[in-house]
Amino acid sequence: EAPSLPAPWRVWPGGDALPRILDGTVTVVCGPGAAAGCGRLLGAHVVIPRGATGDVDTDYGAKARAALGALDSAYRVVVHVGAPDEASHRADQQEKIAALEALDALILAPLAEAARVTGARLTVCPDHGTDPASGEHLDTPVPALFWGNGVAASGPDRFTERALLEEAVR
Repeated sequence: EAPSLPAPWRVWPGGDALPRILDGTVTVVCGPGAAAGCGRLLGAHVVIPRGATGDVDTDYGAKARAALGALDSAYRVVVHVGAPDEASHRADQQEKIAALEALDALILAPLAEAARVTGARLTVCPDHGTDPASGEHLDTPVPALFWGNGVAASGPDRFTERALLEEAVR
């Protein structure tokens, strides 16, 4: 039997369950680990495709196929890709670039095409930045991209850190 921890060490002292913020209309596609656990705790349907990991060896195509397959039954589909973050933690700039290029070509491109064909919207947002020189998380604001049916153009014309920073200081 696990020992009872004193109140400061318990997240929910009464043992209450997390509120179900998400429901079956939300699907989280990810590798095994924290993203899957968070999705389940919040009430989402979680899909872990074969070959999906939280690192650069993930099967990007499998994640894209799972996301596209979930579009029939889910109102929102979240795809977690940890590869750029993990490459940055190893301070491997080239590996981070390769991860971002793979993410763009193998996940974002097919999802953007599906959004274009169906009239859906696509949102791309990192949870935080990670400096590939130091391997440390950044506390700076993160960019977000909203694209698709009914979304008016605004902001910079390129989705790069420099363009977004320049837009933020205007």
